[in-house]
Amino acid sequence: MEQKKALNRKKLKVILVICIVMIVAAGIGLAVYIHHVDTVTLGRKVSVYRLDVSKLTVEEAQQKISEAFQNKTITFHEDGKDVYNVSMEQLGYSLDQDILKSALETLKQERSGTFKLFASQRDYKIDYQIIRDEAQEQAALSADHFDEKDRTEPTDAHIRYSKKKQKYVLVKQVSGNQIDENRLLSYVEETLDKDFETELLTSDVKMELNEEVYRQPDIEESGEMKQKVKKLNSLLKNTAVQQFLICLVRKRRCWIQTRSVPGCRLKIVV
Repeated sequence: MEQKKALNRKKLKVILVICIVMIVAAGIGLAVYIHHVDTVTLGRKVSVYRLDVSKLTVEEAQQKISEAFQNKTITFHEDGKDVYNVSMEQLGYSLDQDILKSALETLKQERSGTFKLFASQRDYKIDYQIIRDEAQEQAALSADHFDEKDRTEPTDAHIRYSKKKQKYVLVKQVSGNQIDENRLLSYVEETLDKDFETELLTSDVKMELNEEVYRQPDIEESGEMKQKVKKLNSLLKNTAVQQFLICLVRKRRCWIQTRSVPGCRLKIVV
């Protein structure tokens, strides 16, 4: 009986030793793995602009970030529906690869300098530079891409004679909804610059088409025009109206649409 107990104790000791050896080996293996991941790759639980790049080498992370950026999409929304989509790649935008690689190498060096058994999730914002192909950008944002709906031209503010009211009236400008390519280009670039500060890689962009990108009238309602309307209406009551209108034409005041003045043969040429 005692021999059996002694034998069982020996077996337990052997099993215990084996377990300890396995735990130590597992610990060493884990430490080696962690050291390898933290020194060869960017490390564990790491993201760049919320894009996960954990356990990726600099080159792998560089490729993943570049692809994510070029696949980022802009959706243009107008009158309650999506009217046009374009990716960063189609827009002619790309990340400068030299700057991106340098920033990732710097990040790798910072993270590999310290050893942590248990890593915590951390997001990084690294240096980047965007390369814009201006010709491709202009082509991707040309007004032709937004021609699926009927569009109206803007109308200038102007002064006209109303037969119904028997006086001159000021007609306000109307913007219309024609796309102004230069305004659209500026709007897109400003919106993207703000978006890139926080959402460089992980979310698409939705832009609303409104008066900010529509062609604007060349002439807008002004206090000076209102004063001219008052003067015109006051001059209708006296014989000096013809001389005043001639003076307007000579000074190239182009606010008045072509109309005949009652009792006067003169026409104002716009």
